[in-house]
Amino acid sequence: MVFPVGDDNSDRRTFPFVTIALIAANVFVFVVLQGMGANEAFTMAYVQVPKEILTGQDIVTEPSLKTIHTPQGDIQITDPGLMQTPVPPWMTLFTAILCTAASCICSATCGFCGSSATTSKTTWAT
Repeated sequence: MVFPVGDDNSDRRTFPFVTIALIAANVFVFVVLQGMGANEAFTMAYVQVPKEILTGQDIVTEPSLKTIHTPQGDIQITDPGLMQTPVPPWMTLFTAILCTAASCICSATCGFCGSSATTSKTTWAT
């Protein structure tokens, strides 16, 4: 992956309101709604599940405890299950964009948008 370090904004005539709004929305969802990644119920309600998109039906699964066999021994992990989606399943195509799972992903998304989106927008508009 190539991560842009900076760009030349010398010909930019307007402030990148849309880019800043997307970055703010991403940070808001991660910090407030997802509780810095700790609120699994919110995340599992708004994630994108391909079968939900294809069938148009919401899929709800119960949390469960799964055992993974490794050479070092068995490990038990908790599968949080899928929660009921409060929006139509097709809308998860958009809500999942803002549901980042970790702070490093949120930082990378915001950094990439902030450093490249303004140049791309200017280039594409001309």
